[in-house]
Amino acid sequence: MNKVDEMFIEDLEEILKQDWEVDNRAKWLDGTQTKTKRIIQSVNRYDLSEGFPIFNLREINWKLPIDEIIWIMIKQSNNIKDLNSKIWNSWANENGDIEKAYGYQIAKPTMGHPSQMHYVINEIKTNPTSRRIMINMFSAEEQLTKATESLVECAYAIHLSVKNGKLDMTLIQR
Repeated sequence: MNKVDEMFIEDLEEILKQDWEVDNRAKWLDGTQTKTKRIIQSVNRYDLSEGFPIFNLREINWKLPIDEIIWIMIKQSNNIKDLNSKIWNSWANENGDIEKAYGYQIAKPTMGHPSQMHYVINEIKTNPTSRRIMINMFSAEEQLTKATESLVECAYAIHLSVKNGKLDMTLIQR
């Protein structure tokens, strides 16, 4: 068992200690309210020089999350037809789009750059000590223009820092 496994188990143990809460937003297919257990926050720090956190005690098809990252960050797509898994299908509209989420937000022009990803890459190359190397995948204003059953982004912000030649990334999700 590695450090990533230990952090995962600690998070699960903390979640299991919590009381069940009714989720007023979601219902099971039979109409009953869903219940959830949650913790307010978990902060995990991974030093990638010590190993990649995707390999841990959970069995995972690691190709799917890599494909999802490429779909969002590189393809800058929000259309499930550009993805090799079916995980997002229930959130897609009739055109295959997940509304104005993830790749759509990454693709927005930012600070004179054609997309947020172009901005981030340029800042890392030309201004690596900047404290403003960020990606925002959530737009409060656009939530009002989405269909009511649309996806509200879980992962919504990324902050990148370069220090002593190492890239550090913080992912914030609800």
